[in-house]
Amino acid sequence: MNKTYLIFKHEFLLAIRRPGFIILTLIVPVMALLGIGIIKLVSSLSDAPANEITVIGYVDEVGIFDS
Repeated sequence: MNKTYLIFKHEFLLAIRRPGFIILTLIVPVMALLGIGIIKLVSSLSDAPANEITVIGYVDEVGIFDS
């Protein structure tokens, strides 16, 4: 069991020292935050339609509603 732990520790430390691991660990959250910020910025700059009045009607084929 001790040898397994030593091998795991060695491999883990080698993996986290690689430049690719460090760069991706830092860049992925930054890119996610930038994406969210850009989406919020674009949605706030777009022209939101004014309060539109939607007319909803019905068809009274039976004749219950005469007025």
